[in-house]
Amino acid sequence: MKLKNAATLLLAGGLAAGAYLPGQAQAKASYKIQFTKTAYVYTTKGKKTKTHYSKNKVATAYKTVKVKGKSYYDLGHGELVKTSDAKKYVVKKSAYKTSTQTKKIVRTIQLYKPNGDVTKKIQNAYVKRIVKQNTKTKKKTYGKWSTSSWTTYTVPEEDGYEASQSTVASEDVFSTTKNKTVKVTYKEVKNTLTITAVNFNVTATGKDPDAFIGAYKLNSDQTLEDVESNVEVAQNVDLLDNTSKNYPWVYTVIEEGVDKKGTHFYHLQEDTEGATSVWVKASDFTKTTEANNVNAAARFQWTEKENRAVEQADLQLLNSYRAAVGVAPLTIAVDQQAATDARAQKGVEYRKATGQLSHNYAFGASENLAGGYISQKLSTQAFIDFTMSRIKDSWDTEKKTYDSHSTGKTGHYTTIINPMYTKVAISTVPYTNDKGYLCYFTVEEYFR
Repeated sequence: MKLKNAATLLLAGGLAAGAYLPGQAQAKASYKIQFTKTAYVYTTKGKKTKTHYSKNKVATAYKTVKVKGKSYYDLGHGELVKTSDAKKYVVKKSAYKTSTQTKKIVRTIQLYKPNGDVTKKIQNAYVKRIVKQNTKTKKKTYGKWSTSSWTTYTVPEEDGYEASQSTVASEDVFSTTKNKTVKVTYKEVKNTLTITAVNFNVTATGKDPDAFIGAYKLNSDQTLEDVESNVEVAQNVDLLDNTSKNYPWVYTVIEEGVDKKGTHFYHLQEDTEGATSVWVKASDFTKTTEANNVNAAARFQWTEKENRAVEQADLQLLNSYRAAVGVAPLTIAVDQQAATDARAQKGVEYRKATGQLSHNYAFGASENLAGGYISQKLSTQAFIDFTMSRIKDSWDTEKKTYDSHSTGKTGHYTTIINPMYTKVAISTVPYTNDKGYLCYFTVEEYFR
């Protein structure tokens, strides 16, 4: 009964057989339409809206319907457009099949290494074109080939050798370009120096004083070769009191060289004692304004200045002993200095002739003598320091065994601390003995 009433009510609504019922269209198959003009959207009751589709726009339709005697495409979701504003859109099948043709073109770089090995660097370039084939006739048509390139290749360096070319240049590649091979060979190149004359001093500052720096010799072909001899960073002087002191050597550079790799070298001045002249790496040395102390002529300079330096150092030592026992300090006997210097020189001549120390007393004075030998390679400052260390060592030994009722074994120390002496004249003379050793002779003359 309820179904019947429902059916009666539906018929009473006035829908005729075959009339458009919204929502039914979506269930059927769809197809495409293309608008031929600006197409406005209508409601399912045929009322025009402001919504529209642009010309040539493609949309999906489900069927055609009539509303109030006019024909419409049903787009679903309650949207209708006039059939006069669109047409069915048919996708045309292409009569051609397209594909891409690719061509690989290879550049091979062959490296003939100095050790006999041959290595290869492969560079691939690809060019392409479009191919169209008619699906019916099978005829093909071809597009233009693209272009490509091989990139620049940097040839690796080999130490001591030069390549036939440093780079293989970049190159454009076309469809007509053939595969190619580039051969790179190496030849031995002597690492020669470009030499410039210079004159300045250097020292190996910042290096371990006990270290040695590698040296090189210059061959006739202007190349450098390692040598077994090394360059000393500093002289090491034993000061006899369980200590030693390092004095950096100061070398004179007479030539500067730069090899093909850009490395800088210094040519050190030949030692007049006969040492081999050598080359060293500039990076191991620092320029200095200090005087050369390696060359024998330049190393040891003994003038009034150096003699007075020893005098002041010795005076300070003597007064330290006197101060320790409460005795007034000594001053330099300036008026006696020239005579003391002369007596010191005379004492050296006697010592060279006999090998003995001989007193040559000044009137009214007491005299202490000291002497010894050291390495011929000491610089002036090292000689001064070493001489003072030897003198101090001698006087310290007597101080340890000093007895106010001396038997004569501590006579030097006794003279040093004797309060009746108020002035002293000091002179040191360096000389070379018959064995070639650098020696010293020091005179201390004490005056009241």
